[in-house]
Amino acid sequence: MLLDSIHRRGIKQLAGVGNLSRRVLLGLAVVGLSALVAARAEVIGVEVLERSSFASGMNFGDAGAYEKIRGVAKFSLDPNTAANQRIVDLKLAPRDASGRVTFESSFILLRPVKARSGTLVYDVNNRGGIGILGQMDSASPANNDPTTVADAGDGFLMRHGFTLLFSAWTWDVAPQSPAMKPLIFVPPVAHQPDGASITGLVENEFTVNEPKDVTVYAGMRGLTYEPATPNDPAAILTARSRPGDTPIPVDRATWHLVAPEQPGGPGRVQLNSGFQPGTLYQLIYTAKDPVVTGAGLAGIRDLLAYFRDHPFEGAPAPRKVLIFGISQSGRVIGRMLHDGLNVDETGRLAFDGAYMQVPGAGGSAGFNNRFVQPTRHPSLLEEHDFPSDVFPFTSTTSRDSVTGETGSILDRARDARGHLPKLIIANTSALLT
Repeated sequence: MLLDSIHRRGIKQLAGVGNLSRRVLLGLAVVGLSALVAARAEVIGVEVLERSSFASGMNFGDAGAYEKIRGVAKFSLDPNTAANQRIVDLKLAPRDASGRVTFESSFILLRPVKARSGTLVYDVNNRGGIGILGQMDSASPANNDPTTVADAGDGFLMRHGFTLLFSAWTWDVAPQSPAMKPLIFVPPVAHQPDGASITGLVENEFTVNEPKDVTVYAGMRGLTYEPATPNDPAAILTARSRPGDTPIPVDRATWHLVAPEQPGGPGRVQLNSGFQPGTLYQLIYTAKDPVVTGAGLAGIRDLLAYFRDHPFEGAPAPRKVLIFGISQSGRVIGRMLHDGLNVDETGRLAFDGAYMQVPGAGGSAGFNNRFVQPTRHPSLLEEHDFPSDVFPFTSTTSRDSVTGETGSILDRARDARGHLPKLIIANTSALLT
C-alpha cells in the first residue's frame, strides 16, 4: 500500500514529513474545540490490568515523567440507535438481555504522571501496530509495547504533554512472534435471525515474488475468511498476466486449499505446477460467519467519547481529543467520517480534530462491509476489485461522472449542532520542510 514502503524506511528518511506531522499535531491541539458537558458514552466498564512507569521514570521537560496503563474497555451498542444504523450487520450480531451488542477492546494509555487536563491523541493502529511514535518520536516501540527510554525516541510527544491512547479495532491480524503484542480486536459475529450461518463469496488476489508450490492468499500481514467447506470443491482459482486481462480458470484437479502453517494463521493454497512470479492469481470461494467489522470503528468512537467525558485513574478529562492515522489507519478515519461514526450516540463529536497522513484518495470502504478484511488494500497489481475505494472522495460535494451520484465524505460527519471536526489531510510523496 502507499505508505508501507515509507514505514519500512522509517522516520529518519522522512524528516520533512515528520516535522510537518509535529507542527500539524501542535496546531490541532491549539485550535481543537472542546465539549465540557458530560454525556453518556457507550463504554460500560473499564478494567485496568497494568499501571507502570514509562521510560524508567524519565522526565520529559515540563511534562515530567510518564506512566503506562493497560486495560480493557467493555462496550455496549444499541443497534436501533440512529448513530449505529450504518454499522453493517450490527442488527444481526448476538444481543444481551437488554437487546444490545456487547464486546471488548484492549487499550494502552501513555500519560503524564502529573494529573493535568490537556490534549489526548488517539493513534489508529495499522494492522495491530502502533504508528504515531515512529512517525513523530522517531522510534517505533519494540514488540509494539511502549515501555523503555528507547521506545520514547526523541520524546517529542511527551515533552509537549500529550496523552496517547491506543486500542484494538481490527480483527484480521496474522499471528506474530510470541514477544509481539499487537492490538487485536475480537468482534461480534453476524448470523441469520434464526441463528443459522451467513454465507457469501469472498475473493482474494495475490502474486508471488518467487516460484513456490504453496502460498498464503491473505492480505498484508493479515488473515482471511476461511472456506465454509474445507478445500471447497466449488472454489475457483484463476490466473492472468495483467489486471485488465481475462482471468483463466486453473484446473480444479491441479490445486487444493491447505491448512495454515501455524494455528490461527492465514489459509494457504497449493498448486501442483507451482505459482510463478509475474502472474496475478485470484481465488474465489464461499465463506461463512462474517464478523461485524464496523464495531471496531464504533469502539474507537465510544472509547474516545468515554475519555472525553470522564476523569480516569486520578487524572481529569482532557480539554481536547485528537485522532491520528497514517496510510491504512488514516483511511479508517476517513471511513468513520463517511459513515458518521465520528459522532457518538448522544450526537456529539468523539474527536475535535484529525490528522490523516497520506491516506490516499480512496473513499475508504474497506472497513465497514460484510466479509471485509481490514488489512487488505489495493496495490499496483492486486485487489483492484476489493471494496476499498468508493465515491465520494472529497470533503466538499462532488459528482460521480459515471453514476451521477453526488456527495462528500462529510455528509454524515456533523454533530447535532452542525459542527465538524477540524481536519488536516496530507497526501504527498515529497519530502517537506
